[in-house]
Amino acid sequence: MQAELNVERRGVEFDELATLSAPDGSHVVLAIEAERSLVARDVPYLLEQLRVRIARAAVPSAVPMLVARYLPASVQERVADHDAAYADATGNVRVASERLALFIRNVGADHDLWRGRGRPRGSLKGAPTARVVRALVDCSAAVRGPRATSPGNDLCCRRGQYC
Repeated sequence: MQAELNVERRGVEFDELATLSAPDGSHVVLAIEAERSLVARDVPYLLEQLRVRIARAAVPSAVPMLVARYLPASVQERVADHDAAYADATGNVRVASERLALFIRNVGADHDLWRGRGRPRGSLKGAPTARVVRALVDCSAAVRGPRATSPGNDLCCRRGQYC
């Protein structure tokens, strides 16, 4: 396997292009898009953009591949449904190519190893967000920092309200 980082072909940039070669000389190129994290709803857009870049760069044998720190099962299924490859840092990998008669699949962790219990999500969902919104609606005083998301804190102490 040969890999090039931060590659530009015909004015089109890729995070990485990796070439897998068979003993008979045939090869397939993995056009890799690296993201910090991915959610299932972003997969079609990212793959469409990657396929457009592959076409503009004239890399006909390229297989689009998404990589991230952790890919939940929903993202893995969505990527596979769109005939693309994926890999994450926990060991979840899927690469398929009819051109080389290649299929690689490995199952890694089923949870994000970098998000322990009690760590906030990377999104605006859940109880901490609800407490912040409630505090912003009910209180005139500004509330900052951890006090805003800690359960049981009196966020509106100036007005005598409990949020």
